[in-house]
This record gives sequence, C-alpha cells and structure tokens, in this order.
Amino acid sequence: MLSRAKRDGISIDDAPDATEIAQQIHDDIEKQGATGIWDYATSIEVAIAQQDERAILTAAKKYIQHPDADAFELASTLRQLKEVWRLEGTDVGDKLLPVLEYAVLQREGGSIHPIQPGKVSVAEGFEAVFGNEATVRLQWIDTLYRCCTGIGRINNAATGDPVGTGFLMSGEDFCRAWGNGPFFLTNAHVISVDPIDEAPLSPLQAEIEFTRLNGRPRVRLGELVYSSQRIEMDISILRIIAPPGSGKLELCPALPKIGGTSMQRVYVVGHPKGQELAVSLYDNSLAEYSQQYVRYRSPTEEGNSGSPVLDRQLSCIAIHHRALKEKQLNEGIALEAIIRAIAKPKP
Repeated sequence: MLSRAKRDGISIDDAPDATEIAQQIHDDIEKQGATGIWDYATSIEVAIAQQDERAILTAAKKYIQHPDADAFELASTLRQLKEVWRLEGTDVGDKLLPVLEYAVLQREGGSIHPIQPGKVSVAEGFEAVFGNEATVRLQWIDTLYRCCTGIGRINNAATGDPVGTGFLMSGEDFCRAWGNGPFFLTNAHVISVDPIDEAPLSPLQAEIEFTRLNGRPRVRLGELVYSSQRIEMDISILRIIAPPGSGKLELCPALPKIGGTSMQRVYVVGHPKGQELAVSLYDNSLAEYSQQYVRYRSPTEEGNSGSPVLDRQLSCIAIHHRALKEKQLNEGIALEAIIRAIAKPKP
C-alpha cells in the first residue's frame, strides 16, 4: 500500500518504475475490488502518483462516503496528503484538501488546524465529491418547514415524558380503503399493544405534540389500524384528528438510486432525546438498501425512533427505527415495503 510505504520512508518518486508500480496497484484494486476504506485511500495516492486529477477526485468521493470514514480516519489521510505528498499550494491540493477538511468537520469530534490566510478553495473539488450542493434555495427551506408541521413528538399523556417521534401521511398512500385523511405513523417499539414490542406506550397512553404549530397543540390518538412487530416492519399506523395547520408528508414514488455522479442525501427529522424538532443536514449520505431496510449516515439519537426519512425532494422514503453501531449506519424501514406488507393477504 502506498501510504504504508510512505510511512516507512519509501518515496514512489525515488523508484525507477514509479508509474508501473502505481498502475499495478491500481489494477489490483480494480480487479479485486476495494475491501476496506484503506483501499480507497490508496487509490487516491495512486492517482496522485499518476497525476490523474479526475481519478483523484473520483477516489476521494468513494473514500469520503465510506461508512468507516470517521473524523480520525479522514484527518489521518489529510495529514498524509499534506505532510508526505505536500499537496498544499498545488493545483490538485487546492481542489482536494478543502474537501477533506470539510468532511472532517462534518464528523463527530472532527477538527482541523486553522486554514492559512489567503488559501483558496477551488469549487471543482466540492462539486466532484459532493455534487453542486453548496447552497439551497429558500423554497427548499419553506418546503422543509411545511413538512415539519406534520411531525409530532410522542409524549406520555399522564407524565409528559417524551418517548419518540411520529408523522402524518395520507391513508390512501398505504391502503385505498383508508381514504385521504391523515394517519399517524411511528415505530411499533414506541407505540404498540403487542407485548413482544416492549413499547413504552399503548395508543391510549400516548399524546402527540405538534411543536411547530402555534400553541403547540396536543392531540390523542385513535384506532390502531395496522401494526407490524419490531422484528418485522416495526410500524404502527393510527387514526388521528390532526390539529389545524398540520400538513401530511408526501410519499416518495421510488427509492433514490445509490451511485452515479452525486451523493444521495437523506434527511431525518425528529425529536432527538425528546428535545425540539431537529433535522440532520450534515454527514447524511444514503449508504445502502437491504431487503426492507434503508441505511444512511444521517445522525440520529434516542428519541428519533419513528422519525420520517426524507429524500432530496423532501418526500418520505422510510421511517427511522434504529442505529447499527457495528456498521456505523442508521436504519429505517422503507415505506414501499410497508405498503406491500399491508396489501399482502393475511393467511
């Protein structure tokens, strides 16, 4: 691995066949496939040795989006590129280094040394890795605010203790017979009547507080029309008389595709630790699909259970239900999988 050779004091520039060595490493990774985050870091260094700017930024994109790309990992590579490859002040360095610095700062615990005065960040690097998302239109923010009117904090009606999050959607999105009125969605491990779910509340014990509406109205829930155990779909859908001014979230017509030229971002909106409504705006890439599960980097905390997972268009693709610590990812249940389960005839 190039980075290991560098740490041992071996410079690829000193080798008589540096280009051939770099090409062989590149071919090995392409043939065998990347087996871990260090293969992506190595690909960056190979591309630097080959002076292939496009390959450098392509490898950087894969590296930054890897589930193991935490603050420590990114900062280590950043130091390697600055201190060994001495990219600061070079054309490619002006494109690559600010991107890595930005990625470090998005991670929990991430920090970097102050950027030197006069240093110029070149936009091509950001666009190649993150896509053209440096800004968003105010209309997008307005749409996000409208979505928030349909998201509620689930409290214990007797004690006021917060236990989770839920949101409103049209009944027709899940079953035509339910009509277009609002229904309330949350996890079965938050509200359930099935003992196996170990939910803290039954429907009769829950109260929904719409924190983004004037007066923060609180309403009780009606009939539980559909439930799937936490080990299956982890969903409870209930009738509700929604307060005036609340909105229903839109159903995403199809799950976003992973890959391509730009990062797919998802946004989890909920009440982390029972606090005020919050949205994950940073380090929020869509990572993978597996059966009914949608997995993403978007930060969550206890209390986000039942939060809607929104795509770039702010349509709902999933309901958040747990963190996967071993993968350093969060996981939701795809709404399209829930719709299929509801439509499936009961045995």
